[in-house]
Amino acid sequence: MYIRALIGLAVLIFTVPRTDAQKVAGTLTGVPIRLRIRPSTQTPTVNQELKLVVTLLDGQGQPANARGMVECYIFVHPPSGVREKFTEMISGGASSDTQNYTPRAVGRHTVDVVDKAGRLLADASSFYVFARSMQRRSGLPPNWWIGTDQARWMAAKPPPPITPRNQSRKKATLHVSYDGGPEGVLADGNDAVKISVIYDDGVGGAAPEDIRVWFRHTAGKIDNRPLVVPKGEHLGEARWTSKDAVRAATIEYVAPTQQFELDVPAANTFKFIRHVVRLSPIVSPMISIIDRPEITVHFADVNGMAVKTDRPRSVTFSVIQSGVTVSPATHAIDEGGGPVRATITPASLGTAKIQIDSDNLVIASTTVEIQVGIGSLIYLSLLGALAGGGLAYVRDRKDLPLKLMGGVAGGFVLAAIYVFGVVPLSGAALPTNAISAIVISLVGGVMGIAVIDWTWAKLSKG
Repeated sequence: MYIRALIGLAVLIFTVPRTDAQKVAGTLTGVPIRLRIRPSTQTPTVNQELKLVVTLLDGQGQPANARGMVECYIFVHPPSGVREKFTEMISGGASSDTQNYTPRAVGRHTVDVVDKAGRLLADASSFYVFARSMQRRSGLPPNWWIGTDQARWMAAKPPPPITPRNQSRKKATLHVSYDGGPEGVLADGNDAVKISVIYDDGVGGAAPEDIRVWFRHTAGKIDNRPLVVPKGEHLGEARWTSKDAVRAATIEYVAPTQQFELDVPAANTFKFIRHVVRLSPIVSPMISIIDRPEITVHFADVNGMAVKTDRPRSVTFSVIQSGVTVSPATHAIDEGGGPVRATITPASLGTAKIQIDSDNLVIASTTVEIQVGIGSLIYLSLLGALAGGGLAYVRDRKDLPLKLMGGVAGGFVLAAIYVFGVVPLSGAALPTNAISAIVISLVGGVMGIAVIDWTWAKLSKG
């Protein structure tokens, strides 16, 4: 039974810290971790003012209020290639804001948003600007009553004849967009690369029938297979998600290819990432003053799961409330690395607080209670006392059993005086670890019962 218990304990010790999927912290909700930018319309026309909506999102893809002022930069890349830059401020307590923009050219416009402080994941989007307004397939030319009263005009005479919307032989065009953050899309099955397909016949007409569009992708799944641009509409959308982290997932348009011209983005590779948002330390809350325990710090995502770091990071340990030292104090971790491990060396009895920092992550801290550790102290003191008694025998060459017994007594008494008297009074000025415990008990073992006589004399005077 004891053997089984020891085996089970060994399995627990050696497997839990190495499991990347273990939950090391609680779920973090309502905390902004990324930005999203979307146009107020997917089919704007030249010189039509639209709004670029910037929204703060948490790890579940829900709007999250800013904890303070968030300053963002919006970059718009029109077809001419001359980039336009805007500064956007989201005030504390708000989750979104808008930036007005008026496109001046026909064609694809890409837009991205970045956090000036670098704490939030960036996002990118695109939209296609048309020369004329996009119209539903209603059977009537757009705005045929302009310049007169609609109801009176319809009562006076029938509508004008319907003019074919696409009199040229030019094929209609499908404008394809893949919208996702350049720094990565969360690999949680919720965050997504948005796929958009816009039907464009050149004269503003809508799709004459349901247009089914297929894509090939190397990871995750697309919710609408096939993506459909409905009859009488211009826009079809789908979401591409993944629950697995993939550094280079690609997507490409497959079909239909014969009856349409294609306008596809140049970039079709995305990263699905386990985004690190905080540090989660694991250490025993109570340690012996003569031990040197290990503290393990995991990188954690918004769901509290231990993950590998998504980029190179530096992790720093600092002691806020003294009582221990941590070494090494700074760790450089490469992308894909983790967890971080360091050694704690107790210096005095009491409670010590350790803080762990890394750029752009939620600061972590933990407290450790330093206790005497009776079992370890007794074991080490016994070894030192027996060694001291042996040295006393070598010095005097008589009564080995008595020297050993006196050494044990003297060693334990002197060790107890040091640990319970001298160290608490001096704080961290004197070391109390495995070496000091052996040395003190060794000295007491050589002195033997003289330590007891000296102690009794001091207590009697007191």
